[in-house]
Amino acid sequence: MLSCLIKRFYVLTYTLGLVIDFYVYMYFTWRIWLFTNSKCVVVLMIVLSVSRTAISIVATILSASEPTLNDYLSNPRTRTLILVGNTLFIVGDTFSASAMAYHLSKFKSWVHAPQRTHTRPQPRPQPRRIDTVLNRLFIFAVATGALTSLVDVIALILTVAQPNSFAFLSTILIQTRRTSYSTFATAAARPFDDTSANPSNTHVELPAISLRFARPSEVSSESELEAGTGTGVDTQVAGDEDEGGRGTGREHGVRLFLSLHPRR
Repeated sequence: MLSCLIKRFYVLTYTLGLVIDFYVYMYFTWRIWLFTNSKCVVVLMIVLSVSRTAISIVATILSASEPTLNDYLSNPRTRTLILVGNTLFIVGDTFSASAMAYHLSKFKSWVHAPQRTHTRPQPRPQPRRIDTVLNRLFIFAVATGALTSLVDVIALILTVAQPNSFAFLSTILIQTRRTSYSTFATAAARPFDDTSANPSNTHVELPAISLRFARPSEVSSESELEAGTGTGVDTQVAGDEDEGGRGTGREHGVRLFLSLHPRR
């Protein structure tokens, strides 16, 4: 009875982990398709993902047909399926990370390449933000691929070194949860902003400018003052400065400012 419950728990847990891994890998394949637009890379990744998931699910289902778990592990057919599945996991994770890193490097080289014109080569615009984003994506792709491939290699080593043990399942389950959490966290950390994509919704803030109107009496008195002098404000100030009366020019400017901005 206990062995039957353990087998059911193993089948359900491992199948759920394989489904999550398949979803995550297909999501990563879709992101690579948007970035590279390469059909060969995407088709190969889909074939690897479907193959390794199908082989692993078949090996999991065969475990329920064996009377005991020891018989399942000692069966050459199931053991071959487990080894092939682990190998495909290593190949798939390494290939996806390598493809992403290669296309990121290629795109970065294209950005830094000089632009050909009719006169002479001119460098392309190289914003610092583009370099920062490309470097972070490259580090993320290489680090994620190296970590995932390392876990796959450990699972394969445990499968070969301990053929009558389920020790390899621990690394696979840990990797499945880590990959799912990383994918969900990445998707949640990049919300799509509709306002940034729609130019009509762009909000532009202008500096606040206070406008005040002078009273009619002040405007008329200022007009009479300018008409009496026969010159503008600048001429009056210049004349005062030529005559040595710098204080008179400043007073006239102060009166003009107060007439345009009356106090309340």
